[in-house]
Amino acid sequence: MSYKTGTATNMGDLLAQFNAFLTVGHALEPQYQTAGNGTIDDLIGTTASVVENITVTFTSATAYTVSGSVSGSLGSGTVGTAFTSGKCAFTITAGSTPFVSGDKIVFGMTPPWDALRAVNVNSGTDEYIWRAPGNGNESDIYVGMLRYANVSGDYDNLRLGGFTGYNPAAAFAAQPQPCTRPVMPGLRVGTIKYWFIANGRRAMMFIKCGDVYEGAYLGFLRPYWNPEQWQYPLVVGGSMSWSSEPAATSTNWRYSSTGVTRNLITFCGNATTNPNDDNFTLRLRRPDGRWRGFGIDASADNTAYAHVWPFNRGLFTNVRPNLGDDTYPLFPIVLSEDTGNGNQAAIYGEMDGLFAVTGYGNASENIVTVGRARYLVLQNVYRTTFRDYLAIKMS
Repeated sequence: MSYKTGTATNMGDLLAQFNAFLTVGHALEPQYQTAGNGTIDDLIGTTASVVENITVTFTSATAYTVSGSVSGSLGSGTVGTAFTSGKCAFTITAGSTPFVSGDKIVFGMTPPWDALRAVNVNSGTDEYIWRAPGNGNESDIYVGMLRYANVSGDYDNLRLGGFTGYNPAAAFAAQPQPCTRPVMPGLRVGTIKYWFIANGRRAMMFIKCGDVYEGAYLGFLRPYWNPEQWQYPLVVGGSMSWSSEPAATSTNWRYSSTGVTRNLITFCGNATTNPNDDNFTLRLRRPDGRWRGFGIDASADNTAYAHVWPFNRGLFTNVRPNLGDDTYPLFPIVLSEDTGNGNQAAIYGEMDGLFAVTGYGNASENIVTVGRARYLVLQNVYRTTFRDYLAIKMS
């Protein structure tokens, strides 16, 4: 998958950089057919990327050629030096065991996302609506971000959106079958550190505001259902949500606010006292078209509830690093729903690229390595208990 980290001068610049990141092709996870144990990183496409498999073939321990199943020859490169072409870019790093002639690394490419609406005036009213192509150019997935700011409230935030289509004449919140409740708070003044991750089906943005972390997930779940059963498993996840939103001048919109309205994507517990779907920072469009809220705690009245495993009901509190080598176990994050009293109604699928990791002996911005894959660790906004950490797959 494609990944980028950097800094933005303000929220308008953050949106512009995110738009530039999305509107090129993106790589899928690389497959290694190698004797050497080096890695391929910084995978990204271009505005001319197409659906194809890219094959890197080594001619020696340090030299390789690159070709696309559609594009043909894309050039040659050297281990340790960035490779660029008209279709993709990456860097290969040597490992402790050298590559040998005939080793191959293969990865899929997706087409660019389309920016259907891109209004970047850097004035607090920036708005973007994108159409993602799917990993094989098989889907039209509609998501967006709307910037809104207030000097009195001292905030500059992004409202997150998921839709079933696009109407160029309609406002952000009036797009087809919208979900626009989850929010990602940001900094009104100051530079912003960011992490972008994307493939053809979903995109994620994480930022650091002071000493707290905010995030957004826009795109498809990895469903356990087949496409005939469920064609549009769209997720919108943020780190703030309300059933009744504060006044525009309220400082409760700030990144520094605390409480049940503030949870990073998968950790929402707000609906324990109010089952209104709008309270949840994680929303999923179910097969019946309802935008359902998913959380981590049992509902107060023990009625039907949508769960985020393995965080729900305190199940993740006592997880520790692996015995023997102190590596970190990673768990898929699964969305499910019951009909009350623990009776399972549906198991929907997994979040794409997000994993549960223990906070025991861990910290935000740590990198967890499993095989050749790397995962960024971030805390749940301002919380640092053992159960309040996510691992985000970067490569």
